[in-house]
Amino acid sequence: MRRLPRPVEQREVHLQAPVGFELVKVHEAAINSGWFMGAKLKPKQMSSADVQAELDRLEAERVAALAEHLRLVDEREAVLLDGTDEDLRCHDEAMNAAKNRAERAALRRERLLPLLDTAEYEEEQARRTGIYEAARKKRDDAVKAVEEYEEAARALAKIALRITAGNFAVSEANRELPDGREPLAPPEPDNGKPATGVEYADERIQVAIDTRTGKEVNGYNPNDPNIVRKWRSTGRQTIVSLPSPAVPHRSFMHGLCIPSREPGKHHY
Repeated sequence: MRRLPRPVEQREVHLQAPVGFELVKVHEAAINSGWFMGAKLKPKQMSSADVQAELDRLEAERVAALAEHLRLVDEREAVLLDGTDEDLRCHDEAMNAAKNRAERAALRRERLLPLLDTAEYEEEQARRTGIYEAARKKRDDAVKAVEEYEEAARALAKIALRITAGNFAVSEANRELPDGREPLAPPEPDNGKPATGVEYADERIQVAIDTRTGKEVNGYNPNDPNIVRKWRSTGRQTIVSLPSPAVPHRSFMHGLCIPSREPGKHHY
């Protein structure tokens, strides 16, 4: 009897993905078999802020590594003169490692720069798409509103004609009233104003009175407690308001215009 191979334990392994890619989960068996070596990582959707933050971090890393490299370069002569061969070897390794870190950070930053342009482009397109879709919805609603307008405009025009007919009928009837009949009030509330004449008021002046004599005084001590001030009429009148002409009633229908969808035409 042929023996079946034992099933491989399917353990999920989390891998650290480079910047710009998402973390992926694969089975350990796939890694051990070499199948994962040809797999592609799924690009991560990074915002422009994320990309810029990573660029800033890499730049800071490059500057720090370069500063360390230059410091070790300055100290190499002292290590060469005073240190052992092992000290020099360790120093050179640290110096080269710092240089490699600076170059690696610079290279990664250079490779990441195109992602910034892509992220900014996609965000701008997303912003424009949002505005476009919102405008499209409003446009679709406005299309419905245009149809609703035509119906509402025709209804409003009919109402306006009824009001106009009532105003005209009242005006004609009041022009030739039958005996014993009062003029008809218009359908609309009267918004006219009657004429007004000149309005006068009594002129008054303030005078100083001596409480001891009860008479007016012209010259007095302002601090004298026996002096009080009172209002006295002069016997003349002064104009309070000027006359104004009458304002006739004006129907609100006078300036009403209900345009149609057809250019140059109106429902009313």
